[in-house]
Amino acid sequence: MFITRICENPGINHARLTQLMHIDKGTTTKAVQKLMTLGYIEKRQDGSDNRMQRLFPTDLANETYKKLIEKEESFITSAFSSFSVKEVELVTELVKEMRVNIENEWLAEKTKGIR
Repeated sequence: MFITRICENPGINHARLTQLMHIDKGTTTKAVQKLMTLGYIEKRQDGSDNRMQRLFPTDLANETYKKLIEKEESFITSAFSSFSVKEVELVTELVKEMRVNIENEWLAEKTKGIR
């Protein structure tokens, strides 16, 4: 998930990545450090704010991202292979609604300070 988010948002900072992933800062820091060690991402200073570090995918991350997306698309095609167009539309709408419900619950919990 981290590789996906960084490849889709090159130059993202830690705070925004944490927010997108709906996780705590410590988990983001550990994951970023591991991906840097493995050569998937690199940190660069922000041009206008030297205190801010931005995350960028390496060529290795971009290659991995392409493979992940291809596999994801293959799974999605397989999952919907026996569905009608109307069924695909219905499932898509229901999953979107579920995502909104989950995000609202997550935000409510975060606001209360519960993780």
